Amino acid sequence: DKADLTRTVYALVLKDPELSLFATACTKSGLMAELNLTGFFSYTVLAPTNAAIQSAGMQINTMSVDALKNFVNAHVIPNRYVFTDGVSQGSMPNKAGNYVTVNGAWEGFSVTSSTGKTAKPVAANLQGSNGVIHKINQVF
Repeated sequence: DKADLTRTVYALVLKDPELSLFATACTKSGLMAELNLTGFFSYTVLAPTNAAIQSAGMQINTMSVDALKNFVNAHVIPNRYVFTDGVSQGSMPNKAGNYVTVNGAWEGFSVTSSTGKTAKPVAANLQGSNGVIHKINQVF
């Protein structure tokens, strides 16, 4: 149900203990309201796990609101583009205005940021009412 607010991409991120740092970034940046929008709005969220954020040395709780917005927007693609139920290839813009390149199929796909960082899914195709989440092992 596209109107189900309990299954938005933000609600699913918030409920996942492996994504608690990304959820904090979404909340503190003020982007949680946008990621809760339903209806015509949909998103592909490439959510870095807590382990990915920690290995990148990021301190989510001390980052500025602007830095958090840039961080979250680098991991959100407007529209439900990235499905891994077949072969996916191509580049698409994220909400930060940079392109990410998707390559591969099923849960073996990879996403490469405009800076050349490549992420693999830890868990793929977590379907929400307004988008899809792929938990990834790298921070962009």
